[in-house]
Amino acid sequence: MSQRSAPGTRMKIRRPGTSTAVALLAWLCAWPLGLSLFAARDPLQSWWSVPLGLLILLTPLVVAWWAWRSGVDVDSSGLTLKGPFSSRIISWESIDGFAVDRDGVQAILRDQSQVSLRPMQAESLPSVIEVGGQEMAVSTAD
Repeated sequence: MSQRSAPGTRMKIRRPGTSTAVALLAWLCAWPLGLSLFAARDPLQSWWSVPLGLLILLTPLVVAWWAWRSGVDVDSSGLTLKGPFSSRIISWESIDGFAVDRDGVQAILRDQSQVSLRPMQAESLPSVIEVGGQEMAVSTAD
């Protein structure tokens, strides 16, 4: 891939905002049950009620954090893959190409390994290449 100039541009590809909204809605719905497990002093609810209440309250918040944080950032230096608690930077020099299938887009690295670029879809690939300042070479199967 050859380099074109595209200084200062950056593109963020994230999961739809509805994913975060649904997780927060689930948290609101789980709130009464989670709190009742903390407050109840019923003999049937023993040592497991507090951990279960925490699990019920924290699971939707963790899903919301994952949906809000994870994605792909694109700039002229390369791609940054973001997860809930980590990031991985892949420079344009180490990307050999892209593969598109029903699961989305994968970056093919110089060592021929593939890295999934979720939530990127095939429709956004030309924009990603343009923002990255790269030239797109189309190859066809013979």
